Amino acid sequence: MPQLSERLKQTWQKLLALDDSPHNIALGVALGTFVAYQPIVGIQMVVGAIVCRIFGANIAASLPMAWITNPLTIAPIFYMTYLIGRPFTGGEMSYEDIARIFSQIDELGFWAGIVEGYRFLKSVFVPMVVGGAIVGVINGALFYFLSYRLIVKHRQRRARTLEARMAKKAARQARREARRLAREARAADGAKAPGDEADLDEADPDDSLDGSLDGALDGSPEPEAEERKREAR
Repeated sequence: MPQLSERLKQTWQKLLALDDSPHNIALGVALGTFVAYQPIVGIQMVVGAIVCRIFGANIAASLPMAWITNPLTIAPIFYMTYLIGRPFTGGEMSYEDIARIFSQIDELGFWAGIVEGYRFLKSVFVPMVVGGAIVGVINGALFYFLSYRLIVKHRQRRARTLEARMAKKAARQARREARRLAREARAADGAKAPGDEADLDEADPDDSLDGSLDGALDGSPEPEAEERKREAR
C-alpha cells in the first residue's frame, strides 16, 4: 500500500507538471477514464491516445488512467459494467465466470490473451461496452471537473508562490543596492584629500574679476589705481 500511494502521488505530480492548458489535461484524464472501463484489455492506452488525438486532449494525461482496470480490479469492474449493460442488451454470466475469463487472459500472455479473451467474451462483450460507456461517462465527467479544479488551484498557488519569491528577491536586490550606494558614499567621503578643504578657502583667480564686474554693475567706486590716475591728470 505505501508503494501504491507513492506511485499515485508521483503520477498526480506528473499530471500537474504537464505543460498544457487545464482543460486539455482534464479532458485527457476524462477520456482515459472513459476508455479504461471498456473491455479492450491490452490496448486501452493505445485507444485512449487515439481518442485524445481526435478530441485534442493531452495524451500523456490519459495514459495513467488505463490502470484503473488492473489485475486486481479488472474482474469486479468488468462484472459491474456487465451488470449495468445487461438490462440494455441481455445476457447471463456470473462473477466467477468473469473472474475466470480474465485470469485466463492474464496467464496466456498479451496477444494470446487478447484472442482467447475476446473468444470468451462474445456473449458479454456488448453488455460490457454499454455498461462501461455509462460508467465511463459518469466517472469521466467527475474526473474532468475534479482534475480541472485541482490543476487550476495548483497553478494559482504556484503563481502566488512565484510572485512572492520574486518580490522577496527584488527586495533583497534593493537592499543590496542601497548598501552598495551607502558604501560608495562613505568611501568617497573617506577618500577626500586633506588639502581639499584648504583649497575651498583659497580665493579663486576669477573672484576679483567677478567682484569688479559686480561692482561696476552695481555702481560701486572704481578701484584705487584708477583714482590715482585721475589725480595725476
